[in-house]
Amino acid sequence: MYKRVFITNQRFNADLGGISGANEKGNTAAIAAGLSGTFKAWLSDSSSSPSTNFTRSTQPYGLVDAANTRIADNWTDLTTCNEGLAGDECLDNPINVNENGIVLPDESTNSTNRSVWTNTLTDGNVDETPHISNCFDFTSLVGSALVGDYASTIEMWTENFLSNSCGIQSRLYCFEQ
Repeated sequence: MYKRVFITNQRFNADLGGISGANEKGNTAAIAAGLSGTFKAWLSDSSSSPSTNFTRSTQPYGLVDAANTRIADNWTDLTTCNEGLAGDECLDNPINVNENGIVLPDESTNSTNRSVWTNTLTDGNVDETPHISNCFDFTSLVGSALVGDYASTIEMWTENFLSNSCGIQSRLYCFEQ
């Protein structure tokens, strides 16, 4: 058994209706793709984050592709980066498969196209960088929020050290609970 993970095929601006609205968007995508279970968006606001509202799975996390490609062995592995010669390896594979099991293109010429709303550090806690507004808890098009890069397996998968304007269209990571 494993916990399924996908990235939404659809992009959204940051006025998501808060964390609950983001979770709803992920579950709607899962249902449309025929995936059962409950999914939550890997997203943090001023009062919650994956570290406070996710089930800490002891099972592996895997993509919804035909091979169930593993991204992490369990919650601890998911939220821990290991320093190595190639940098801080965090994930076994990038979260680049959408709810329909289709690998998204790298789009390496434009990292904005690979952006994922997160506002979340690698340990699953909220990014509290003072200049980032988290789009007023993801209910506004005003401000900015930390994004991840879906083509990455290093810390940039969730904390790309860049923030997007809240009006930019970005995807969501969704994790089965």
